[in-house]
Amino acid sequence: MTEQRQNARKTFALKRGEIRNLGPIAGTGSGTGRIGIGAVDLGEMVVLADGMAVAIGGDGWTGDWLGPLDHPSHYPSVGMIASPESLGAWGPVRVAGLFGAGDGSRNELFAQPSPSRGNTLPAGTVQLDGTTYVMVAGTTALKPTGGTWLVEAKSGQPGWTEVPGSLRPGDYADGGQSQISGYQGKDGNVYVAADAFDRTHGITLYRAEPGTFPDRSTWQPYGRRSDGTLGWGAAKVTPITGRDVKFGEISMREIGGKTVLSGFNVNSGSVEVRVADNPTKLFTQGHLTTIATQQDVPQNYGGYIVPGSTLDHMRILVSQWHVPTDRRGRPKGPGTYNVQELAANVNR
Repeated sequence: MTEQRQNARKTFALKRGEIRNLGPIAGTGSGTGRIGIGAVDLGEMVVLADGMAVAIGGDGWTGDWLGPLDHPSHYPSVGMIASPESLGAWGPVRVAGLFGAGDGSRNELFAQPSPSRGNTLPAGTVQLDGTTYVMVAGTTALKPTGGTWLVEAKSGQPGWTEVPGSLRPGDYADGGQSQISGYQGKDGNVYVAADAFDRTHGITLYRAEPGTFPDRSTWQPYGRRSDGTLGWGAAKVTPITGRDVKFGEISMREIGGKTVLSGFNVNSGSVEVRVADNPTKLFTQGHLTTIATQQDVPQNYGGYIVPGSTLDHMRILVSQWHVPTDRRGRPKGPGTYNVQELAANVNR
Protein backbone atom coordinates (compact mmCIF):
# COMPACT_ATOMS: atom_id res chain seq x y z
CA MET A 1 0.00 0.00 0.00
CA THR A 2 1.41 3.36 -0.99
CA GLU A 3 1.91 6.21 1.46
CA GLN A 4 -0.80 8.18 -0.33
CA ARG A 5 -3.23 5.28 0.08
CA GLN A 6 -2.33 4.94 3.77
CA ASN A 7 -3.01 8.63 4.30
CA ALA A 8 -6.36 8.36 2.51
CA ARG A 9 -7.36 5.38 4.64
CA LYS A 10 -6.38 7.16 7.85
CA THR A 11 -8.14 10.37 6.83
CA PHE A 12 -11.41 8.57 6.18
CA ALA A 13 -11.33 6.18 9.14
CA LEU A 14 -14.62 6.24 11.05
CA LYS A 15 -15.20 5.71 14.74
CA ARG A 16 -17.97 3.35 15.78
CA GLY A 17 -21.28 5.07 15.19
CA GLU A 18 -19.69 7.91 13.21
CA ILE A 19 -21.50 9.06 10.07
CA ARG A 20 -20.18 11.32 7.34
CA ASN A 21 -22.10 12.77 4.40
CA LEU A 22 -19.86 12.74 1.32
CA GLY A 23 -22.30 14.81 -0.71
CA PRO A 24 -24.42 14.22 -3.81
CA ILE A 25 -23.29 11.69 -6.41
CA ALA A 26 -26.23 12.10 -8.81
CA GLY A 27 -28.97 14.67 -9.33
CA THR A 28 -29.19 18.23 -8.01
CA GLY A 29 -25.81 19.68 -7.11
CA SER A 30 -23.79 16.66 -8.25
CA GLY A 31 -22.80 17.74 -11.74
CA THR A 32 -24.43 14.75 -13.47
CA GLY A 33 -26.32 17.17 -15.67
CA ARG A 34 -23.24 16.95 -17.87
CA ILE A 35 -24.18 13.37 -18.80
CA GLY A 36 -27.87 14.16 -19.27
CA ILE A 37 -29.39 13.42 -15.86
CA GLY A 38 -29.56 16.57 -13.72
CA ALA A 39 -32.25 15.37 -11.29
CA VAL A 40 -32.71 11.77 -10.10
CA ASP A 41 -33.32 9.69 -6.97
CA LEU A 42 -32.88 6.16 -5.54
CA GLY A 43 -29.71 4.92 -7.31
CA GLU A 44 -29.51 1.39 -5.87
CA MET A 45 -26.17 0.06 -7.09
CA VAL A 46 -25.43 -3.42 -8.42
CA VAL A 47 -22.34 -4.96 -10.00
CA LEU A 48 -23.24 -7.00 -13.07
CA ALA A 49 -21.60 -10.25 -14.19
CA ASP A 50 -19.04 -8.47 -16.39
CA GLY A 51 -18.01 -6.14 -13.56
CA MET A 52 -20.01 -3.11 -14.69
CA ALA A 53 -21.45 -1.18 -11.74
CA VAL A 54 -24.88 0.33 -12.43
CA ALA A 55 -26.81 2.66 -10.14
CA ILE A 56 -30.52 2.13 -10.78
CA GLY A 57 -32.29 5.47 -10.65
CA GLY A 58 -36.00 6.17 -10.44
CA ASP A 59 -37.73 9.14 -12.02
CA GLY A 60 -35.13 11.43 -13.53
CA TRP A 61 -34.96 14.57 -15.66
CA THR A 62 -32.29 16.19 -17.76
CA GLY A 63 -32.65 19.45 -15.81
CA ASP A 64 -31.73 19.93 -12.16
CA TRP A 65 -35.32 19.69 -10.87
CA LEU A 66 -38.47 17.63 -11.39
CA GLY A 67 -40.69 18.10 -14.42
CA PRO A 68 -43.82 16.50 -15.91
CA LEU A 69 -43.79 12.72 -16.34
CA ASP A 70 -44.85 13.08 -19.97
CA HIS A 71 -42.11 15.59 -20.84
CA PRO A 72 -39.35 14.51 -23.28
CA SER A 73 -36.76 15.32 -20.60
CA HIS A 74 -38.16 12.62 -18.28
CA TYR A 75 -36.59 9.20 -17.68
CA PRO A 76 -39.11 6.71 -16.19
CA SER A 77 -36.07 4.81 -14.95
CA VAL A 78 -32.41 5.22 -15.72
CA GLY A 79 -29.17 3.32 -15.24
CA MET A 80 -26.10 5.30 -14.27
CA ILE A 81 -22.67 3.75 -14.79
CA ALA A 82 -20.31 4.10 -11.83
CA SER A 83 -16.59 4.14 -12.45
CA PRO A 84 -15.34 0.77 -11.08
CA GLU A 85 -12.32 2.23 -9.31
CA SER A 86 -14.50 4.62 -7.31
CA LEU A 87 -16.34 1.70 -5.64
CA GLY A 88 -13.19 0.65 -3.83
CA ALA A 89 -11.99 4.17 -3.07
CA TRP A 90 -12.53 6.06 0.16
CA GLY A 91 -14.08 8.97 -1.67
CA PRO A 92 -17.64 9.02 -3.06
CA VAL A 93 -18.83 6.96 -6.02
CA ARG A 94 -18.38 8.75 -9.35
CA VAL A 95 -21.08 8.46 -12.01
CA ALA A 96 -19.44 8.35 -15.44
CA GLY A 97 -22.29 7.82 -17.90
CA LEU A 98 -25.76 6.47 -18.61
CA PHE A 99 -26.75 2.86 -19.29
CA GLY A 100 -29.78 1.39 -21.00
CA ALA A 101 -31.89 2.12 -24.03
CA GLY A 102 -35.45 1.91 -25.16
CA ASP A 103 -38.18 3.47 -27.22
CA GLY A 104 -40.04 6.38 -25.70
CA SER A 105 -38.19 8.38 -23.08
CA ARG A 106 -34.43 8.44 -23.50
CA ASN A 107 -32.34 5.66 -21.94
CA GLU A 108 -35.32 3.87 -20.43
CA LEU A 109 -33.85 1.10 -18.30
CA PHE A 110 -36.85 -1.24 -18.13
CA ALA A 111 -38.58 -2.37 -21.30
CA GLN A 112 -42.19 -1.16 -21.15
CA PRO A 113 -44.65 -4.09 -21.40
CA SER A 114 -47.54 -3.92 -23.83
CA PRO A 115 -50.07 -2.77 -22.88
CA SER A 116 -48.37 -0.24 -20.62
CA ARG A 117 -48.49 -0.83 -16.87
CA GLY A 118 -47.77 2.77 -15.91
CA ASN A 119 -44.56 4.49 -14.87
CA THR A 120 -41.91 1.78 -14.47
CA LEU A 121 -39.85 2.30 -11.32
CA PRO A 122 -37.22 0.14 -9.59
CA ALA A 123 -38.41 -1.72 -6.49
CA GLY A 124 -35.34 -3.57 -5.22
CA THR A 125 -32.69 -6.11 -6.21
CA VAL A 126 -31.57 -9.63 -5.35
CA GLN A 127 -28.30 -11.17 -6.55
CA LEU A 128 -27.82 -14.95 -6.68
CA ASP A 129 -25.58 -17.38 -8.56
CA GLY A 130 -24.11 -14.50 -10.56
CA THR A 131 -27.51 -13.20 -11.69
CA THR A 132 -29.01 -9.87 -10.67
CA TYR A 133 -32.79 -9.67 -10.49
CA VAL A 134 -34.51 -6.29 -10.27
CA MET A 135 -38.11 -5.89 -9.20
CA VAL A 136 -40.01 -3.35 -11.29
CA ALA A 137 -43.23 -1.67 -10.17
CA GLY A 138 -45.74 -0.33 -12.66
CA THR A 139 -46.98 2.78 -10.89
CA THR A 140 -49.59 5.50 -10.93
CA ALA A 141 -48.97 8.33 -8.44
CA LEU A 142 -46.30 6.12 -6.79
CA LYS A 143 -48.73 3.25 -6.15
CA PRO A 144 -48.09 -0.17 -7.78
CA THR A 145 -51.34 -0.17 -9.76
CA GLY A 146 -49.71 -1.97 -12.71
CA GLY A 147 -48.32 -4.79 -10.59
CA THR A 148 -44.71 -5.85 -10.04
CA TRP A 149 -42.43 -8.15 -11.98
CA LEU A 150 -38.80 -9.23 -12.15
CA VAL A 151 -36.22 -8.44 -14.82
CA GLU A 152 -32.74 -9.85 -15.20
CA ALA A 153 -30.11 -7.13 -15.30
CA LYS A 154 -27.67 -7.69 -18.15
CA SER A 155 -24.86 -5.59 -19.54
CA GLY A 156 -25.39 -4.36 -23.07
CA GLN A 157 -29.04 -5.36 -23.28
CA PRO A 158 -31.30 -2.61 -24.72
CA GLY A 159 -33.90 -2.46 -21.97
CA TRP A 160 -34.24 -5.13 -19.28
CA THR A 161 -37.19 -7.38 -20.07
CA GLU A 162 -39.68 -9.20 -17.86
CA VAL A 163 -38.81 -12.66 -16.55
CA PRO A 164 -41.68 -14.87 -17.78
CA GLY A 165 -44.14 -15.78 -15.05
CA SER A 166 -42.87 -13.22 -12.54
CA LEU A 167 -45.71 -10.69 -12.86
CA ARG A 168 -47.90 -10.29 -9.78
CA PRO A 169 -50.68 -7.76 -9.05
CA GLY A 170 -49.85 -4.85 -6.78
CA ASP A 171 -51.93 -6.34 -3.96
CA TYR A 172 -50.15 -9.71 -4.09
CA ALA A 173 -49.29 -11.00 -0.59
CA ASP A 174 -51.77 -8.48 0.85
CA GLY A 175 -49.85 -5.71 -0.87
CA GLY A 176 -46.71 -6.41 1.13
CA GLN A 177 -44.49 -7.78 -1.61
CA SER A 178 -44.28 -4.88 -4.07
CA GLN A 179 -40.77 -3.90 -2.94
CA ILE A 180 -37.96 -6.32 -2.09
CA SER A 181 -34.28 -6.76 -1.36
CA GLY A 182 -32.21 -9.81 -0.61
CA TYR A 183 -29.11 -11.94 -0.96
CA GLN A 184 -27.92 -15.51 -1.33
CA GLY A 185 -26.54 -16.69 1.99
CA LYS A 186 -23.57 -18.93 2.60
CA ASP A 187 -26.03 -21.80 3.11
CA GLY A 188 -27.15 -21.40 -0.52
CA ASN A 189 -30.64 -20.15 0.32
CA VAL A 190 -31.94 -16.80 -0.88
CA TYR A 191 -33.24 -14.50 1.87
CA VAL A 192 -35.68 -11.78 0.87
CA ALA A 193 -37.00 -8.79 2.80
CA ALA A 194 -40.26 -7.36 1.44
CA ASP A 195 -42.62 -4.47 2.07
CA ALA A 196 -44.96 -2.20 0.08
CA PHE A 197 -43.88 0.20 -2.64
CA ASP A 198 -46.30 2.81 -1.29
CA ARG A 199 -44.88 2.51 2.26
CA THR A 200 -48.05 1.13 3.83
CA HIS A 201 -46.55 -2.06 5.33
CA GLY A 202 -43.86 -3.29 7.66
CA ILE A 203 -41.06 -5.64 6.59
CA THR A 204 -41.64 -9.36 6.09
CA LEU A 205 -39.18 -12.15 5.30
CA TYR A 206 -39.10 -14.98 2.79
CA ARG A 207 -36.68 -17.81 2.05
CA ALA A 208 -36.29 -19.15 -1.48
CA GLU A 209 -34.27 -21.69 -3.43
CA PRO A 210 -32.05 -20.25 -6.19
CA GLY A 211 -33.45 -22.48 -8.92
CA THR A 212 -37.05 -21.39 -8.38
CA PHE A 213 -36.50 -17.83 -7.19
CA PRO A 214 -38.36 -16.07 -10.06
CA ASP A 215 -41.53 -17.99 -9.10
CA ARG A 216 -42.70 -16.09 -6.04
CA SER A 217 -45.26 -18.76 -5.18
CA THR A 218 -42.32 -20.94 -4.05
CA TRP A 219 -41.03 -18.45 -1.49
CA GLN A 220 -41.34 -19.68 2.10
CA PRO A 221 -42.83 -17.06 4.45
CA TYR A 222 -41.30 -16.41 7.85
CA GLY A 223 -44.10 -16.17 10.38
CA ARG A 224 -45.99 -17.73 13.24
CA ARG A 225 -46.64 -21.40 12.61
CA SER A 226 -49.50 -23.59 13.83
CA ASP A 227 -47.54 -24.56 16.96
CA GLY A 228 -47.15 -20.89 17.94
CA THR A 229 -43.45 -20.61 17.11
CA LEU A 230 -41.89 -18.32 14.54
CA GLY A 231 -40.20 -20.04 11.62
CA TRP A 232 -39.91 -20.58 7.88
CA GLY A 233 -42.73 -22.19 5.96
CA ALA A 234 -45.54 -20.56 7.93
CA ALA A 235 -48.95 -20.24 6.31
CA LYS A 236 -48.68 -16.46 6.47
CA VAL A 237 -45.89 -13.95 7.02
CA THR A 238 -45.48 -12.07 10.29
CA PRO A 239 -43.87 -8.60 10.01
CA ILE A 240 -40.48 -8.54 11.74
CA THR A 241 -40.85 -4.80 12.31
CA GLY A 242 -43.59 -5.20 14.89
CA ARG A 243 -47.07 -3.74 14.95
CA ASP A 244 -47.76 -0.41 13.19
CA VAL A 245 -44.15 0.14 12.06
CA LYS A 246 -43.95 0.88 8.34
CA PHE A 247 -40.97 0.98 6.01
CA GLY A 248 -40.29 2.27 2.51
CA GLU A 249 -37.16 1.58 0.48
CA ILE A 250 -35.04 -1.32 1.77
CA SER A 251 -31.64 -2.88 1.05
CA MET A 252 -30.56 -6.19 2.62
CA ARG A 253 -27.15 -7.80 2.12
CA GLU A 254 -24.80 -10.22 3.87
CA ILE A 255 -21.61 -8.41 4.89
CA GLY A 256 -18.84 -9.68 7.13
CA GLY A 257 -20.87 -12.76 8.02
CA LYS A 258 -23.76 -10.60 9.26
CA THR A 259 -27.13 -9.65 7.81
CA VAL A 260 -27.30 -5.91 7.15
CA LEU A 261 -30.61 -4.18 6.50
CA SER A 262 -30.77 -0.54 5.49
CA GLY A 263 -34.02 1.26 4.82
CA PHE A 264 -36.36 4.17 5.30
CA ASN A 265 -38.38 4.00 8.52
CA VAL A 266 -41.65 5.78 7.78
CA ASN A 267 -42.49 6.22 11.48
CA SER A 268 -39.24 7.97 12.39
CA GLY A 269 -38.59 9.60 9.02
CA SER A 270 -35.03 8.28 9.11
CA VAL A 271 -32.77 6.03 7.08
CA GLU A 272 -31.61 3.29 9.45
CA VAL A 273 -29.12 0.41 9.30
CA ARG A 274 -29.48 -2.76 11.37
CA VAL A 275 -26.86 -5.48 11.76
CA ALA A 276 -27.72 -8.94 13.08
CA ASP A 277 -26.53 -12.55 12.98
CA ASN A 278 -29.36 -13.48 10.59
CA PRO A 279 -32.44 -11.85 9.01
CA THR A 280 -34.89 -13.05 11.67
CA LYS A 281 -33.00 -11.18 14.41
CA LEU A 282 -32.77 -7.77 12.73
CA PHE A 283 -35.46 -6.13 14.87
CA THR A 284 -35.05 -8.18 18.06
CA GLN A 285 -31.28 -8.37 18.48
CA GLY A 286 -29.98 -6.15 15.70
CA HIS A 287 -27.59 -3.24 16.26
CA LEU A 288 -29.18 0.02 15.06
CA THR A 289 -27.37 2.96 13.48
CA THR A 290 -29.43 5.94 12.32
CA ILE A 291 -27.84 7.18 9.10
CA ALA A 292 -29.98 10.20 8.14
CA THR A 293 -32.70 12.06 10.05
CA GLN A 294 -35.16 14.77 9.01
CA GLN A 295 -32.95 17.27 10.84
CA ASP A 296 -29.71 16.62 8.93
CA VAL A 297 -31.19 15.49 5.56
CA PRO A 298 -34.74 16.90 5.33
CA GLN A 299 -37.21 14.72 3.39
CA ASN A 300 -34.75 11.87 3.09
CA TYR A 301 -35.56 8.35 1.91
CA GLY A 302 -33.88 5.38 0.24
CA GLY A 303 -30.89 3.91 1.99
CA TYR A 304 -29.17 1.54 -0.45
CA ILE A 305 -25.99 -0.33 0.46
CA VAL A 306 -23.09 0.33 -1.92
CA PRO A 307 -21.22 -2.80 -3.14
CA GLY A 308 -17.87 -3.23 -1.42
CA SER A 309 -19.12 -1.87 1.91
CA THR A 310 -17.79 -3.27 5.18
CA LEU A 311 -19.21 -3.00 8.67
CA ASP A 312 -16.63 -0.41 9.69
CA HIS A 313 -17.01 1.50 6.43
CA MET A 314 -20.59 1.16 5.25
CA ARG A 315 -21.58 3.27 2.26
CA ILE A 316 -25.29 4.14 2.01
CA LEU A 317 -27.05 5.99 -0.82
CA VAL A 318 -29.71 8.33 0.58
CA SER A 319 -32.18 10.24 -1.58
CA GLN A 320 -33.49 13.72 -0.86
CA TRP A 321 -36.57 15.36 -2.38
CA HIS A 322 -36.76 18.67 -0.59
CA VAL A 323 -38.22 22.10 -1.21
CA PRO A 324 -37.17 24.65 1.45
CA THR A 325 -39.97 26.82 2.84
CA ASP A 326 -40.25 29.97 4.91
CA ARG A 327 -42.02 30.30 8.26
CA ARG A 328 -45.38 30.46 6.50
CA GLY A 329 -44.73 27.29 4.55
CA ARG A 330 -44.13 29.07 1.26
CA PRO A 331 -41.43 27.66 -1.05
CA LYS A 332 -38.19 29.59 -1.07
CA GLY A 333 -35.01 28.99 -3.00
CA PRO A 334 -34.15 26.06 -5.27
CA GLY A 335 -35.17 22.52 -4.36
CA THR A 336 -33.06 19.37 -4.06
CA TYR A 337 -33.74 16.08 -5.84
CA ASN A 338 -30.68 13.89 -5.68
CA VAL A 339 -28.76 10.89 -4.36
CA GLN A 340 -26.23 11.47 -1.58
CA GLU A 341 -23.58 9.06 -0.35
CA LEU A 342 -23.09 8.66 3.39
CA ALA A 343 -20.33 6.69 5.09
CA ALA A 344 -20.81 5.08 8.50
CA ASN A 345 -19.21 2.68 10.94
CA VAL A 346 -22.07 0.35 11.88
CA ASN A 347 -20.08 -2.10 13.99
CA ARG A 348 -21.50 -2.97 17.40
